[in-house]
Amino acid sequence: MANLARRQQRCNDMASNAAIILEDNLSNIAWNTFTLCWDDAFDIAFGIELRRSTTGIIFLQNLTTIKSVSREVSYWKQFNLTSYTFKWQNYKYIGHIRFPMIMESAIRLRYRQPKESIVGVSKVH
Repeated sequence: MANLARRQQRCNDMASNAAIILEDNLSNIAWNTFTLCWDDAFDIAFGIELRRSTTGIIFLQNLTTIKSVSREVSYWKQFNLTSYTFKWQNYKYIGHIRFPMIMESAIRLRYRQPKESIVGVSKVH
């Protein structure tokens, strides 16, 4: 879905990284909170088109189904996804994170992010 060939190549180079997969990102958000802010934008970009087919409707329904960690891991292994390394946006926090994780900055500083600890908020004043 990249808008430039260079960005698409970067995505291709990270094929084992689950963070670049739209489904993975959408299946790990608090949908009620997400739709309060992004419902219209999501619909314009993806939702309207996805709801045109049975497959798309099922895809959207599956996004809101919370899976156990073991089921999630098993699902993504079948696509050879072996890591979850994402790029942070600098101007905002993206929202609610449901699971604990280890965060690592670009300068290799690491810290544990506890369960359910980030509330979406803009950092631009």
